[in-house]
Formats: sequence, C-alpha cells, structure tokens
Amino acid sequence: MLKILLIAPTAALAYSPSFTFAPNTNILPRRSVLLQGLSILSCPLCSSAACLPGDSSESCIGNYIVPMDDEMAEYVESPETLKRFAPELHWVEPLPPPPSDAAACLTYKEAGSSISQIRDAVLSGNFTIAGKAVLVISPRLELARLRLVESSRTSDDFDVASADLVVRLNQLNVMLGQAIKGELGRTVITQITLMKEVEEVEALHARCLKCLMTRKEK
Repeated sequence: MLKILLIAPTAALAYSPSFTFAPNTNILPRRSVLLQGLSILSCPLCSSAACLPGDSSESCIGNYIVPMDDEMAEYVESPETLKRFAPELHWVEPLPPPPSDAAACLTYKEAGSSISQIRDAVLSGNFTIAGKAVLVISPRLELARLRLVESSRTSDDFDVASADLVVRLNQLNVMLGQAIKGELGRTVITQITLMKEVEEVEALHARCLKCLMTRKEK
C-alpha cells in the first residue's frame, strides 16, 4: 500500500473498500477526494502511519508524508481543523514558503550540507539522524520547488529533477524507517542499499543546482 502512495498519493488514498464518508453533494469532487484521503490516513487499520510535512519527530521516520497543496492545506490549517478531519495525525505549524525566488534558490544551495549530513549518518550507521535530516529538508525543498516552478523561469529539466528529488527523499525516508526496524538486513548490507538512494539524491540535487545557475533572470 505504501509503495502505491508514494507514486500516486491522491489516487491511492481515494480508494478504500471500508470508507464510509458521505460528502455533501455541493462539495467539489476534488475536495471529496481530499477528505477521503484524510479520513483513511486517520484510520490505523486502513493505512500505514502518516505525518504532515514539517514534522521532523523521530516517530515520522519511515512514515508516509501527506502531500500538501492549497486545497489539502485547508484541512490542516489549524489543530482544531485537523482534529476534525484526521484526529490521528499530529499537527505541526505549516512551513512558510520562501518569500522570494532568491530565497528559494538559497534553500537548494543550503540543502547540500543537509544531504552531506545524511550521507555521513548513513555511513556511520546512524539511521535516526539521517531520517530526521531527511524530514527537515524534504518539505523545504518542495516549497522552494513550487516557488521556482510557479515563477515560470525554470527549465523543464529543473522541473523534472526537482520533483524527482523530493520523491527520492521521501522514498529514502521510508527506507530509513525500514533500516531502523532491521528490515533491510545486516548493517553493512543496509548501508549499501541506503547509499544507493543517497547517491541518487545527491545526483538530483546537483542537477537542480546546475539548472538554477542557468535560470532566466528578470
């Protein structure tokens, strides 16, 4: 189920044979799907554990990170709203988007040190530190990506690489959770498996930086 969520979160969340939510017919179909997703996430028997973007607590390592857009944000904007739609989710203050394109670019540049920290932690076998670093940097890169893509001054290559980078980080988070539980085998084998993912993250990050160096300026 978790692998499906990583590939197509909204579509995967929308399906559940045990789902009983009956939305008001005046609510837009898109909102109905989002509400279904939140309802399923709040049901421990229906899906794996989930966390909101920006929640870097240790318990979120390995968990599904709820994808956030303007419509989904409506249902998690406050602790009270979240409790109403998905009481099992832990509320965290929504991360602010970068105030400018320059700030978004800086997020990508500064992400290099976090990615290096992830590499070092995996090599030393400290998967918890690596997981927390992933949880911190992934949502910030997503917000920076959205800011830059919406400016319409990025290349197609950046659009693809930046989206893939976030997906890879979320996948790495899942694998780090498995590693902490000992589900990936012995430590050395686990480190080799994780390092392959880290190298993919590093390559995508480098690709993003290269694209940003040649982006169109006003």
